[in-house]
Order: sequence, then structure tokens, then C-alpha cells
Amino acid sequence: MNEGKAAPRDSQADPQAKPKTTPTQPYASVSPSRDVGWAGAPTSQVVRTVGAALLTTAVVLGALFLLWQVRTFVGWFVIALFLIEVPRVRL
Repeated sequence: MNEGKAAPRDSQADPQAKPKTTPTQPYASVSPSRDVGWAGAPTSQVVRTVGAALLTTAVVLGALFLLWQVRTFVGWFVIALFLIEVPRVRL
């Protein structure tokens, strides 16, 4: 009906349209005010990961320290395992 009166959409400027430009910097799309954290992860997840890594390191170092303290006992225990005579059951 009113097909001849309708103006083409391309001729009207869309007020919400964003300009089509390419960023000049590699990370220009990320605003500098937003904290993206480590590799884009939330800050709480980074803190949790670092805490777990530090706790794991402390546990491993503690276990190695205890093993170093009882090294003589462990050595004698390993030697005793080879010297124990295991009774054989005859059928």
C-alpha cells in the first residue's frame, strides 16, 4: 500500500548504531577501568588458586622434612624387611 512512500532504512542514521572501527591496540576492547585479573579470571579465583598452590607446597615440604628427620629409622626398616624370615605354610 504505502510501499512507495517508505524511506529506505540505510538512509536513516540509527542513533544506537556503533561505529565500525578496528581497534588500534591489541586489547583496546577491554576498558582500563575494569579489573580483568589474571588471564581474565575473577580475583577471588586467583586468590584461591594461589592459596591452594602455597598450601600444597607447604605440605610437600613438611612431608619431606619429616622424612629427612626419620631417615635412619626408615633405612633400618627397609633393611629389616629383607632380613625377616617369612614362615612358609606347607599344605
